[in-house]
Formats: sequence, C-alpha cells, structure tokens
Amino acid sequence: MTYGKQWEDRCIHQYLVNSIYIIYRALELAVKYKTHVDTVLAYREHYLSSIGSKESLQNFMQLSGKVGDLQCLSSVWLQCPNNCSISY
Repeated sequence: MTYGKQWEDRCIHQYLVNSIYIIYRALELAVKYKTHVDTVLAYREHYLSSIGSKESLQNFMQLSGKVGDLQCLSSVWLQCPNNCSISY
C-alpha cells in the first residue's frame, strides 16, 4: 500500500520538526544544568557540516561564540568509540 508524495512530505516535515525540537531541548537542558553545552553545540556543528549548511538558530549562534574551540572538540569527541569518556 502506498500513501503517495503528500504523505512522504508530511513524514519528512514531521521528522525535521522533531529533530529541531530535540536539539533545542538538549541545548535548553545543557544551559539550565550548566553542563555539556559544548557537547550539544559540537553535535549541532557536526550535523550542519555533514549536510553542508550554516547555523540558522539564534540560540546556537549566540552560545557558539562563548564556548571554546568547537572544531577541536567535535573532531576529537565524535571520533571516540562508544565506551570512551573524555574529561574536560
């Protein structure tokens, strides 16, 4: 059973809305508890570079300037195996 192009577009739209909500919520919690803000920003930067896009969300743009070298963090942290822990 196929649902057609309209259904596919709706599913893609809903996925993108959920993804943006999740990253916003992750940043909100990181700022609230003052921990892992750099990690959330690094993940966002890695995601945007993988799709060839620039940051467009205001909260992320404001905080990225306040955190250290995200390129260094994301390159080291994202290459780390799952059971690896990195201390800051």
